[in-house]
Parts: sequence; structure tokens; C-alpha cells
Amino acid sequence: MANLANEVVIRFDTRITIGGSVTIENQAMAHWDENNNGDPFDDEQGGQQPVLTDDPTTTDINDPTGVRTALPVPTLSTWALLLLALMSIWFAVPVLRRRGYL
Repeated sequence: MANLANEVVIRFDTRITIGGSVTIENQAMAHWDENNNGDPFDDEQGGQQPVLTDDPTTTDINDPTGVRTALPVPTLSTWALLLLALMSIWFAVPVLRRRGYL
């Protein structure tokens, strides 16, 4: 056991489709280096079955976990832009007065 070099590699494949609705799906597959030769994929030829992740919210087996709706997160809404403009004016007026521009 002490001589084994075990490595865990986690890869996420995320597909984002556009066209009216957004669906985000994640599916993971686990391979392991059973014969410890440094190549986890050659063990499939010897009969190893990769393990797929499963969405626990469905009755399907080995299906990807999906999010059916994704909402955009606005960085600055109209109100935020208005507030930013007013705050800029609020802080700029005293500076402009001191410099003699107003």
C-alpha cells in the first residue's frame, strides 16, 4: 500500500445551451488505476466498468444532474446606475467648489 501512487482527477463537463431556455447539466465518470501502472483508462480493457454519477432527483439511472433554469445576475440595474450617478455628483460638488469650478 505504501508504494501506491494514487491520484484523484475530477473533471466537470458543463454544457450551457441558449435559445429560449437554459439547461445546465453535470455528469462525472470515475476511472481508477486498478493495476497501478499510471493509466486509469487501460483497466477498462480488462473489464473495469467506469462509475457514472447519478441525478438523485430522478428515477433514471446514471443520468446527469441538471439545472433547468438559470437566472442572470444583473451587475447594475437601472436603480443602481441612478444611485451611482447621484452619489458621484454628491461627492464631486464639494471638490469642484473648492477648485473654483462652481
